[in-house]
Amino acid sequence: MFAALEHAPTRRMVEIVRQNPGVSQGGLVALTGLSQSTVAWHMGKLEEMEIVMTERTSGVKEYFLAPDFRQVLDAALGEPHARPIPLALS
Repeated sequence: MFAALEHAPTRRMVEIVRQNPGVSQGGLVALTGLSQSTVAWHMGKLEEMEIVMTERTSGVKEYFLAPDFRQVLDAALGEPHARPIPLALS
């Protein structure tokens, strides 16, 4: 999952979605300066990896970070609202 974030445009899109939950594909195009097809490709890959989720509102696809990924990302970044991740011990 973190390998996807090594690519700068993909990482930028994840940052935008994290900071702007519910951002649309058009919003991502405007904020990144990338083409619609490039944004669609990257977001499709992030959906496949279950890093982002989508909702449709009035026919517009809105992007959100998947809760599990957001929790891991917040913990990794030391966000104050991050909850500890319970680890199963063998």
